[in-house]
Amino acid sequence: MRLIRAFLSLPKISSVKIFFLAILISSTVVNCTMVPMEMDSPKYGKPVSRAEIAQLLLTKSRNAPLDLQGKNLADLDLENMDLSYVQLNDTFLSRTVLNNANLSSASLKNAKLRNVKLRKADLSNTNLQGADLSNADLSGAILENTDLSRADLSGANLENVNFKNAILEQTVFADTTLTQSDFAGKVLRGANFKKAKLIEVNFTRADVSETNFSHTKLIKAKFTDAQLSRAIFTKSTCTECDFRGANLFQGIFKEAIFQESQMQNATLDEANFTEADLIASNLHQANAVRTTFIWAYLSDAILTEVDFSNANLSNATLRNSNLGNSILASTVLLNTDFQGSKLNNVGFSQAHIGGANFKDADLTNARGLDQVKGLDSVKNFNP
Repeated sequence: MRLIRAFLSLPKISSVKIFFLAILISSTVVNCTMVPMEMDSPKYGKPVSRAEIAQLLLTKSRNAPLDLQGKNLADLDLENMDLSYVQLNDTFLSRTVLNNANLSSASLKNAKLRNVKLRKADLSNTNLQGADLSNADLSGAILENTDLSRADLSGANLENVNFKNAILEQTVFADTTLTQSDFAGKVLRGANFKKAKLIEVNFTRADVSETNFSHTKLIKAKFTDAQLSRAIFTKSTCTECDFRGANLFQGIFKEAIFQESQMQNATLDEANFTEADLIASNLHQANAVRTTFIWAYLSDAILTEVDFSNANLSNATLRNSNLGNSILASTVLLNTDFQGSKLNNVGFSQAHIGGANFKDADLTNARGLDQVKGLDSVKNFNP
């Protein structure tokens, strides 16, 4: 800056001085704004060439695998190369082309594979624990028996990927698109599908407890008998999804859209459906003990034989829904809208119904109405 001020203080500046001043300013800006690329980091050392790798592979064997751990293999073209059993832990492979490569039984624990090309690559029995595969192209790759626990697949292309018997605990699938992927029976505990698009994905009997599905778009996803305890579906959209028999204990579904979802016999105890949209969904024989449905939309829903004991449905909308034979014992129903609903044989013992609207509701054989609270402020109540 002192040099720039000196130039500006001169009474007359020649064209040559102006030229050098422009260069000086440009170099100053570049030096201030440029961030060194990761591949220049001394951690990875001098880049290894394809020729060097090919030469080293001539000496490898299953009993004495090639060790390239911590090496810099970024930006190389290693397409079709046989790298099976090679040790690549902590290796820097970002932007490297590995299409059709054989990486079976290799170890890439904590490797950097951002933007790597792995189309139709064989990664079966490979260790990818904690690997960074963000924005990688894995279309058609074989990930059978692969350990992807704690791996980051954010934004990756996973079209036609085979995940058979893969280990997927705490794996990150954020911003990915998965179509007809089969995770049936798999353990994905603590995985992250935030902002992903899941089309006809099968999670039947899978353990996806504590998994993050917030802001995710799910279309005809199947969670039959799945373990989803403490899973997060905040602001997710689920169209025609199947949760029959699933365990959603303490799940978070705030502002989620679950229209026409199948949730028969599901466990919803202590879950939070605040402002959720469950219009036309089927919750027949579900358990919703101590569950929160504040400001939720449950119109035209099938809510027969549901246990809502100690639940909170304050300000919820249940217009034209069928709650026949359900239990609403000790349930908070402040300002709940039951217009046109079927409430025959419903148990209301100790429920708080202050401000609720029962216009055109069918209360035939409803039980415990003599024990409810807030009856004096109820609207259109004609049992």
